[in-house]
Amino acid sequence: MIENTTRFFVLSARSSPSSNTSRTFLRFTVDHTKPGALCDVLQAFKRHDLNLTSIVSRPAVNVDRLWTYVFFVEFEGHEEDQSVQKVVAEIRINSTELRVLGSYETHSDV
Repeated sequence: MIENTTRFFVLSARSSPSSNTSRTFLRFTVDHTKPGALCDVLQAFKRHDLNLTSIVSRPAVNVDRLWTYVFFVEFEGHEEDQSVQKVVAEIRINSTELRVLGSYETHSDV
């Protein structure tokens, strides 16, 4: 039996306060001509003990190069947490573009 899940997002101009159920959402691109570029980014999460909950790739638009992708990553932690700030700093070094899309509290009561 296949179960479908629908996710809903409530958009806001600012992140929710930090809590023990916070998650953060990032968007980044890497240099696809550099072998292991995506691996370099993802290893930062392991080094700082942050659990990835989702990673999705989409073709980039308005680029001169084919086969360039944008990665959307969701992980446990709040953007104000020290470990999250360290990961963001590392990703900035290993990516060609990074945007922190925000942090939010998860709700699992359906």
